[in-house]
Amino acid sequence: MPAMRRLACGLLVLAGCGALDDFEVSVSDEATIEGKFLNQPEGLSFGGSFGGLRLETTKQFTDQGADPSDVDAIFVKSITVEATNPAGINLAPILSSVSLFVAAPGQPKLAIGTATLDANAQLKSLSLDAMTMTNLKPWAVAGPLTMSADIVLRQKPAFDTTLRTTVLLLVDINLLGT
Repeated sequence: MPAMRRLACGLLVLAGCGALDDFEVSVSDEATIEGKFLNQPEGLSFGGSFGGLRLETTKQFTDQGADPSDVDAIFVKSITVEATNPAGINLAPILSSVSLFVAAPGQPKLAIGTATLDANAQLKSLSLDAMTMTNLKPWAVAGPLTMSADIVLRQKPAFDTTLRTTVLLLVDINLLGT
């Protein structure tokens, strides 16, 4: 009976520590849709952190003291898109659909989130349907991640419009280092 009690106590301790082996990493980048009264649109491309993302260099990752070899899995928790310039505009008259992709050397381009907008909606920010069950570890360990977006415009905005896309990732690490 004492062995069963020890086993039960051990399982309770392990169950209570479930959240200790995962943490969130938030990455954001901006891209601009050129307005119809200015230059012709050339497509949407991110020029900042989405261009060569190495998760192990993010503050959230280094704050955990985790090594890339400690990572068991990486999942998308959420993806949001919002206009930052001009701020607070309704996205529905401009955007018809948005898809976000991840790629890495030796890995196929993978859709990690999509959304189709109702033209009559009032959306100052947009939550994409994230592919939350897909493990992104193979992309993360293959080299720098790149994220790209395919956006179908309902109509070009009157003026340049900057969109910020934020991806919240859930990183699961192995605390035992095995």
